[in-house]
Order: sequence, then C-alpha cells, then structure tokens
Amino acid sequence: MTHSPCHLSVLAIALGGILSATAAWGQTDAFTYQGRLERNGTPFTGTANLQLKVMDALTAGTALATTAGTYTIVNGQFTVTFTAVPASVFNGNPRWVEIGVDDPDVAGISYVPMTPRQPVTATPYAMRANTAATATTITGNLPTSQLTGTINPSILNTGTTTGTMTFSPASGAPFAVGSTTKVVSLNADLLDGLDSNVFLQKSGGTMTGNLSIAPPAALDFGSTTRQMLSLFGSSFGIGVQTGTLYQRTNSDFSWFKGGVHSDLQNTPGAGGVETMRLGSNGTLSVVGSQAGFITTNRADVSKFWQVYADGATTSDSLRIWSTVTGDRVTVKQNGDMAVVGEITAPAATITSTGSSTAINALYNGSANGIGVYAYSASTTGFPIFGQSVNGGYGSKFVANGASGWAVYGVSDTGFAGRFEGKVSITGATTIGSTLDVANPVTSTGGQAGFVAKNRNDQSKQWVTYARNGGGIDQLAFYSSTAGFDVASLSPNGDMYLVGALSTTVLTIRGGADVAEPFPMSKTNASEDLEPGSVVVIDAEHPGKLKLSTEAYDTRVAGIISGAGGVKPGLRLHQEGVMEGDEHVALSGRVYVKANADHGPIRPGDLLTTSEKPGHASKVMDHAKSQGAILGKAMSSLDEGTGLVLVLVTLQ
Repeated sequence: MTHSPCHLSVLAIALGGILSATAAWGQTDAFTYQGRLERNGTPFTGTANLQLKVMDALTAGTALATTAGTYTIVNGQFTVTFTAVPASVFNGNPRWVEIGVDDPDVAGISYVPMTPRQPVTATPYAMRANTAATATTITGNLPTSQLTGTINPSILNTGTTTGTMTFSPASGAPFAVGSTTKVVSLNADLLDGLDSNVFLQKSGGTMTGNLSIAPPAALDFGSTTRQMLSLFGSSFGIGVQTGTLYQRTNSDFSWFKGGVHSDLQNTPGAGGVETMRLGSNGTLSVVGSQAGFITTNRADVSKFWQVYADGATTSDSLRIWSTVTGDRVTVKQNGDMAVVGEITAPAATITSTGSSTAINALYNGSANGIGVYAYSASTTGFPIFGQSVNGGYGSKFVANGASGWAVYGVSDTGFAGRFEGKVSITGATTIGSTLDVANPVTSTGGQAGFVAKNRNDQSKQWVTYARNGGGIDQLAFYSSTAGFDVASLSPNGDMYLVGALSTTVLTIRGGADVAEPFPMSKTNASEDLEPGSVVVIDAEHPGKLKLSTEAYDTRVAGIISGAGGVKPGLRLHQEGVMEGDEHVALSGRVYVKANADHGPIRPGDLLTTSEKPGHASKVMDHAKSQGAILGKAMSSLDEGTGLVLVLVTLQ
C-alpha cells in the first residue's frame, strides 16, 4: 500500500497529574499528557499510533518510562495516560517527554520522534508523596498524640525511650509480641511464677537427670537428615541419611547378651557374653558353641543352610551344612575341598599355585566317554573358566584323533565358550555359529579382515577390512556378490556409499539448508562470489548462474551457502553430470548479504534482489516483486549492509 506524502507535528503541549481521590497524602502512579496533532498544517481527526517516553535528558539520554498505543484524535486533540510509573522516575531531577508518531509512509509501525522534547512540570513529582505511608525514618520531635495505629519499629531506628512506662492493667501481660522478631534483654524470671533457670533452651543448654517420655508420646527428631544422637562425642552416634539409618563408631561394634556396663572395649561385663562383633577392619565375628551363619530357604523357611567352623576332626574345617542332607561341602585348612554330590555350576575358581594340576579329570572308559563335563543353564554362566596369570595355559585341550574336537562347547542360551583378553588363532579358522567377543579382536596381515557369511547362502560373504583409499585410512565393506567395496568410512566420520541410503528418519546436524552446486559466470576476474551472495540465472550462458545486479530480478536463483557459519545441511550432486563451482541454497535457512537502503529489514519482511551486486533488499513494491522474491527475513538490519538470516522460499 502506498501513502501520500504528509507532514506531522505535535503542538500545544500540556502536561498535568491526576490526583488520587483515595489517598489524601499523595497521588496515584499515573499522569496524563495532552497535545495537538496536525497533518500538513491541518488538525488531524481519526486514529493514530502514538508512542510517549519519559526521558532523562533534552536530547539523547535514556527512556525511563514508555507508553504506546492507538489513540482517537478529534480536531487534533489527544490525551495519553502514563500508568504504573515507578516513583523513582520522578526523583527530583529534570525530566522531558518525547512524542513519537507512526509514519504512514513506512510499512509496519515506525515512530517518528517529534522535536523538541517537552519538559515535565512539577505536578508529577507529587507522586513521591505517595511513599510517605512507608517512610523509612522519622527525624525531629513527634508529639505522642500523633502516634496512632501500628508503628513500624524500623521507623524508630535505634533511639532510646527514657522515663517510666506504665502498662495497665497491672495483672495482665505487660505487652504482646506481634511478630516473629525475638525480644532481647528480657528477664524471664517469674514468668507464670517460675524462675528462668527451670527452663531448657530450645537450642543448646544442658539437662540433668533422666528424661522420661510417657506413652503415647514419642520423641520426634523432625525430617532433616543428620546425626540425631551423639552418644560419646560426634564419633559415636545414630543418624539418618537419605534412605539410610546409620550407626557410627570410631572402632568396633559389639553385641552382648546379659552382663553389665564395662568401660573396657568389647567387654560384656559380669555375667554377659559377646555373641557377635563387627571389627573396625570390616570383619564380622560370631562366637559360641552354636556359632554360624544361617540362611533359610526362600520357598520353605523350615529348611536352612548353615556355614560353621568345626575343629572336631583332625584339622580345623569350614563346613556347609543342610537341614535336609547334612554336611555337603568341607574345606580343610590345607586347602583341600570335599564335595558330596556333583558340581553343576562354576561355584569357585580353582587355582594351582604349585606344579600340580588344579583339576585332573580323566575318563578311561568307552570311546564316547567324557573326562570333564560342564553345563550351564544360565544365560550368563560359564561351563568352564580357565585363567593363566604367568604365561601358562588357563586351559589346554588336545584332540589326537583325526576327527576329534579339542574343545566342544554347547550352550542352550548362555556362552559355549568365552575368552577375556587376547585370542591367538593360527591356521584356517571357521566359526560355525556365533562368536561373542567382549574386547577388541585384531586381524593382521595382507589378507586381514573379518568375514561374515550369508546365513541363507554360504557362497556369499561380506568382508570388513581396513585399507588406504586415496591415501586416507578407511574402513571398507566388501560384498562378494557385487565384487567390489560398496561402502567405506573415514576417520573424520565421512561415509561413502555406492548405492542408495534408506532410512525412516534422517537427522542432519551439520547444516540448515538444501544446496546444489552450480557453475558460475563472472563479468570480470576480480568479481567476488563469496558466501551469502545473491545469484541469478545467466541468460547468456545456459545452465550457469551469476551475481545479481538488478532490483526485482525475476531470474533470482538462490543464495551462495556458507555465510555466517551456517553450512549446507544437504548437498545435491550427481558426479560427472551436474557439476558446479558454488553450492547455492535453494531451500532452508541461510545468511544473505543484505542492503537496508530501501528501509530497515525486519523479521517477516519479503526480500528480493537489489541494485547493489549480490545483495538482497526489502520488498517495497509488491507488484514488481512477483517472481523475484528470494525469501522471508528472520533477523533485522536497521541500516547499511550486513548479513540477514533468511528462510529461502523462491517465488
């Protein structure tokens, strides 16, 4: 829309405050401004957008309060009310009012300041009187007849009241404390007829004698995590942490049966017995003729197991006893272990520290006999676990027959075998099922690589191997069906695919626009086609683009990507067919070189080509912009040239 030229002026300025009808000691936080608006010398009637500011200087300065809106103006007269003006604005220093009127020749709301600014008269400063109700200090003498109602104690500051103050009635309370402020220097003697020394302070203080809590009362320590009881200094006590009740000691914990107190450590006293001790080193000891550790059957509490020490035999032994079948496992002090029954799980790691064999199992029966049989029904169990510490063999299995298996492992759902550490394999190796490797496996040599055969067709296979591709270290994926590498991965994260990529969701984190490479034409060798430049179709060189040099050019093609640190998110390119010099953003967000000579650029403004080479400008003539629109601005440019973020939408 095009507006006819006009001249705006504000005349006959009057300023005054509005007195409050409900507060006789001051005013409200609002004041009004009245003025006269003319257009081309004639009083204006209609609606207009006005903006008024309270300034701290005649020129320049800082706006202390602002109000703006659309106002109805009759015969040039208008009234504007400032509301919610802080009292600190009128602190005694000079103030001026600046009036801004919306310029109808500029699209959007653009306020044109009227000059000169108008001084604020004394009336608004009466607003400061409104703070008398909350005055911070009182100076001078004030008759007591003027002290009525509630007096803020802070007004009295630190003064002293002299003379005798009489409170009536004498039998009643001398005064009442109406807040949470503590009353200091108050003699508590004779409160309710009791002397002050019979009271225990809420914080601190010492009590003598015993404390009895009669039922149904309880001792409540609140809901703050801390050490509630300190029994002997802070090193011995009981407390609560988040989710934990703890007991603290600086040495041992002991449990006594009977006896009396003794000051000696771990001593139950006369007639007492120590039944259990948790030492400072973490050792838990249980003593007595029936000492032991018992665990009940989870499904049948009438059955339990007991672990106990027994010296009735020729040597001290540790035994595991069952209520159903008696002793099941015995471990002697020389290291021998006897098991009644079968070991059906890796219950222990058995190590030979000498030259003897830790486990020696030999079957001399029929050809199908088993020397060692290990079975795991667990999903994570180990049928056989061998470990070598000093260069030996954790386990060694030898097959002497032509068709025998040195190691034959079977697992329903767990691991048929597991290796932790390096695995050395010599000769041709075939893995018939699944190999689960927890740590890195290294393949070296001229034919190094890892082969995965097709589950449905063993004649087809994939090979993953490392190579140098174009002098760059790469991880390659070879297909025997294709007969060549179909994909490769570089150390910088680049992936090269020979075929198509199919995915449900593709997230691109490296850029924000869709770009395509185009060959460029230059009018001279020094012409700079830098990122952010606007380019158009070169009619004289089909298939090429060139720098824009005209306003409202319908040949506009896009923006050279890469300005402002925003890289292309998706680059379209067909090798050998559609090649180019520069990547041009065809869609998405990108920074463009912009020119604000035709007016400030604001978010949402349509942008088109400019007569300034390679620059975009704001659309001022919508009829001429058809087919020449570059996109919509997403950032501002007040004046001159600079980068503007644009959402590319060619139309």
